[in-house]
Amino acid sequence: MPQGQHVILDGENLLANHIVNISNVSMVHIENVHFTRVSTSEKAGCYTTASSAKFGFNFVNCKFSSCDYGLKVSTLSGYIRNLFINKCVFFSNTTYDLDSAGSASIIIGSRFESACPALLVRCGGIIQECVFKYTQNNGVAVTVNGNAVARGEAIITNCTFYCTGIGGVTAISCNNLVGPVITNNIIHLAQPASDIPVSAARASYEDYNCTNVTVNLLTGPHSLNATDPQFADAANCNFRPRNPLVLRGGMPDFSGNPTQIGAIQSKYQFVSKARAANLGRFSIFR
Repeated sequence: MPQGQHVILDGENLLANHIVNISNVSMVHIENVHFTRVSTSEKAGCYTTASSAKFGFNFVNCKFSSCDYGLKVSTLSGYIRNLFINKCVFFSNTTYDLDSAGSASIIIGSRFESACPALLVRCGGIIQECVFKYTQNNGVAVTVNGNAVARGEAIITNCTFYCTGIGGVTAISCNNLVGPVITNNIIHLAQPASDIPVSAARASYEDYNCTNVTVNLLTGPHSLNATDPQFADAANCNFRPRNPLVLRGGMPDFSGNPTQIGAIQSKYQFVSKARAANLGRFSIFR
């Protein structure tokens, strides 16, 4: 299927159940599918469940919109394992964009844009290069929970949180059983004098982040507090930062080059001038 096109599975708000229900199977790969319009409470555009350990659930370039839950993974004993989400878009959902009980959830390069909590990850995992344009008031954008059985490490890196909701918004919340690693993110909140970028009872590592808040400051010594990233066009989801302090990046990599803060928006966003030059044109200069 050509890039950008999707097979549409439309519940037309008439279904009393999930649009797609995946039960007791392993190795599922779904690509270029748009799940939309199931408004029944507790029902999802796509739902996965298992009564014994099942592995390998991939969602690539999918869309989840206008559902009660966009994508929901059963909480039944954590039997769904290895959830991988890449380049997916979640928008206009009601209860959660994504409710994931799968262990080792890997969520990369995806966008969450609903007036509901974006992400509930119950067993840790990696959240990388994602954009959260969070519009709900009085709530949490991303919640990472664990318990005595499932307390996997949560790593949140190179993400952009642009929270337009007001009235006590928290961008990232983790409980005391999950020690998160939170690094190289941009967290821009609507009320910087009261909102909370990170609420974590126990953080393993928190550094090299940028936030515009003036209270509830990030504690990492290399974090940029009270700093406006100067997004290129946030209203139209262009979150490329223009502030030179942010463009300088976080901790240098092994070659001494700065790493990126925030989600990657374009291929050449941080390319050096030397690499951007057209070397073929140099021969015409004398």
